[in-house]
Amino acid sequence: MKKKRALLTAAFALAAACAVPPAMGQATGADVSPQRMERLLDKAKKADSACEGGCGMMQTLDKHGITPRLVSSAQLDVLAPGQGAYIVGRQQGNKMYLNGSYGDDKLLETFAHETRHVWQKRDAGMMVAGMSPRQAILLNRYREADAFAFGIYFTYQYEKSTGKTLVKVPDDPRDIGKMHPYQQMYAMFKFDMEIGMPLDAAYRSLLRHTFKHVQNVDYDGDLLEALEKNPIPGLKMDDAAFLAKLRQMGSTDFGKSPSVLSVWTDADMVSLEKTGGISPENLARLQKLEVMEPAAKQPKTPQSPPQP
Repeated sequence: MKKKRALLTAAFALAAACAVPPAMGQATGADVSPQRMERLLDKAKKADSACEGGCGMMQTLDKHGITPRLVSSAQLDVLAPGQGAYIVGRQQGNKMYLNGSYGDDKLLETFAHETRHVWQKRDAGMMVAGMSPRQAILLNRYREADAFAFGIYFTYQYEKSTGKTLVKVPDDPRDIGKMHPYQQMYAMFKFDMEIGMPLDAAYRSLLRHTFKHVQNVDYDGDLLEALEKNPIPGLKMDDAAFLAKLRQMGSTDFGKSPSVLSVWTDADMVSLEKTGGISPENLARLQKLEVMEPAAKQPKTPQSPPQP
C-alpha cells in the first residue's frame, strides 16, 4: 500500500512540475543555502501579515520553536528511501525540512501546510491515540484536508501581498479542468475569491476539494495499513469529545476565527462520504477492523503463598 501511495505521490509531484511554471514546480539544482532560507522566511512573513488580523503562522512556529531548514532530495531519502525527490517538505520534532529542489512558491505552500500540522498536533491535540479505526480515518482526513486548504489559502495571501501571480486562473472557468489536480484546487479557490464569493463560502468549497484530494492520494490506505499491522480492538473516543476535535478544523487562521464547517451537522462531520468518499476496498478493510473483538484478558495465575 505504501508503494502505491508513493507512486501516486510521485505522479502528482511530477505532473505538478510539468503543468506549472518553474517557480511552482521543481527548480534546476538544489539551493539549500541559509540565504535562500532567509528569503523564504521573508516571503512567508509578508503572506502571514496579509491575512486579516494575521494568519498566525509565524507565531505558531515561534511558539513551538520550530526551525525550518532547506535540504536536498538525497537528505530526504533518509526519511523515505528512494522517495526524497518527491517529498516537498516534512516536519520532524522541532525541525521542518524543505526540499531545496523545488521553487520558492511551492515551498511557501508546503511551509504553510507543515506549519498547520504543527498547530493541529501541538495546540489542537489532533492525535489518533485512543480512537476507533473509523475515528482515526476521519481525523487523519481532517488533518490533511485542513493543511492542504490552509496551504492554498496562504499561497493566495502571498499573491495578494506581492502582486505576483503564481497560478493564473483561465479566462474560461471550464478550462480549469485541464489543469493538474492540485493546481485545479488553487485555481478554483482563486476564481471564487476573484468573483466576490465570501471567504467562508470559498474556503468551505476549497475544503470539499481538499477532502477529495486526500481520498484520491489514498491517505486512508496508509492509515489502514498501519492499523492492520497493529490492531487494538475496543478503542473509541467519546462521540462528543471526538466531534469537538473535528470542529477545530476549517478556520482560515490558527483557531482564532470560527470554522467554516460550522454549518455542517454532526452527521456531516463524521460522514465518510461527506469527507471525500471511500473506495470499496478501503471500506471493506475498515469494516474488518471494526468487527474485531478485544482480546480476552488472561486470568492471573494465583500466586502460591511463601513457604515458611
